[in-house]
This record gives sequence, C-alpha cells and structure tokens, in this order.
Amino acid sequence: MVNNIDDIVKLAPFLEEDLLDYLAEKITEEVNISQISNLAPHLSEETLDKLVIKVVKTGTVRMKDLVGLAPFLSEETLDKVVMKALDNGNIEECTGLYPFLEEDTLHKLADKLVKKYGFNAIKGLAPFL
Repeated sequence: MVNNIDDIVKLAPFLEEDLLDYLAEKITEEVNISQISNLAPHLSEETLDKLVIKVVKTGTVRMKDLVGLAPFLSEETLDKVVMKALDNGNIEECTGLYPFLEEDTLHKLADKLVKKYGFNAIKGLAPFL
C-alpha cells in the first residue's frame, strides 16, 4: 500500500481521482503545503480541503502560502482559514486569498477590520466588496 506522500505525488497524474483521494486520506505522515500543492490539481475539493485544514491546524503554514491552492479549495474552507487568520492577528498574509472568498465573508471581514483597525485597514479588501 502506498502511504508515503512523495510516492502519492509521483503517482497522482496516473490515478483516478477516487483512488487518489483514498490514498491521500490514508497519509499518516506530516505533510507540507508544497506537497499538497503538487497534489491539488488531482484531488477532489473535499479531500484537498481536509488536507489543508489539517496542515493549517498544525500552525506551521503561512496563510500567504495558501494562495496557490485557493482555486482548488472550497470557499467554505478559505473562509474558515481567513477568519482564523484574522482572529490570530495574521490577516495581512491573506490578501491574496480575498478574490476567492464568499461575499458574506468579505463583508464580515471588512466589518471586523474596520472595528479593530479603522477604515484604512480595508484598502486591500475594498476591490472585492
């Protein structure tokens, strides 16, 4: 059985999405964003969301490193990640994710930023509101 992330990355272009999702969900080793990025085009959105949430929970990833994965992730996952970044004081790393957020999340984010930092804080967010 293949359970090493590097082996799965090598096989990804040749596997059906269902099989690749199954293998990715069986990974027990710690994965990094670079490895996940290599798998992203081949995984289902649901499996990719799970892997990204798992890595984000470890606290070892910078939010700006998720920008390349944003087109492959669900809006729900992106919304959770960005709101968590705001709560943790890392919102400045999320500007590249703004175009991929749901409208409701953008408004909540703008509201929180204005309340916390003033109107000047939403300059990067304004084009997407």
